[in-house]
Amino acid sequence: MLGKLLELSIDCENVLDSLHYWQGLGFDSIPVGDVWPHKYGVMSDGRLCLGLHDYRFPSPSLTFVTPELPTRVAQLEADGIELAFSKLGPNQFNEAGFFDPSGQTVCLLEARTFSPPPFQQDSFALPGYFRALRRRSRDPEAAATFWESLGLMRSPDEDGVTEVCAEGFNLQFDQGGPEVCLVFETPELEARAAKLEYDGHNIRREKESLVIPAPDGLSLMLKALE
Repeated sequence: MLGKLLELSIDCENVLDSLHYWQGLGFDSIPVGDVWPHKYGVMSDGRLCLGLHDYRFPSPSLTFVTPELPTRVAQLEADGIELAFSKLGPNQFNEAGFFDPSGQTVCLLEARTFSPPPFQQDSFALPGYFRALRRRSRDPEAAATFWESLGLMRSPDEDGVTEVCAEGFNLQFDQGGPEVCLVFETPELEARAAKLEYDGHNIRREKESLVIPAPDGLSLMLKALE
């Protein structure tokens, strides 16, 4: 119902600093269009696209390209979803957005703001293979049920984490852990940790995972690839 995921949009305090951070982790810069009047860049590891915005909004946002956006927005409202914003009209770039029960921002755009790179199933940046966006939630069950109503598939719970899946991304809900983090799975976890520490990253061990603070309110969670 939402269309195809374009990017994880991030409100950046300094776009250039954030770009350099992700570049240092092996992400590549993607050419962007001129839709937005603010500074904007996109970094990708071949699976995940991060939209870096010099613009204030509830961040991060799962941003989708949604064909026939006005019609889709009407369907969402008819299904009882309350829009947080809606900018629809003939003389502007159409967009709309809402929040899920966990507080996750969802943005819908009428068209792409860049051309995504070809999806690379085996692509790895330094943190590893991108697995999911994970959010802390008081009620993971309610959050998962909401996303199921939008067409995502429920995966079996694992270690108390609730997950829903769609083409190109997974979304996880957990009652503990960081407020919002990007989950990566990596072979040779300890070797990756040593490299990240050598590069100056602060690493916190949390059960069988490694948690690394990232810019703009994000964290990275690295787990061993089994």
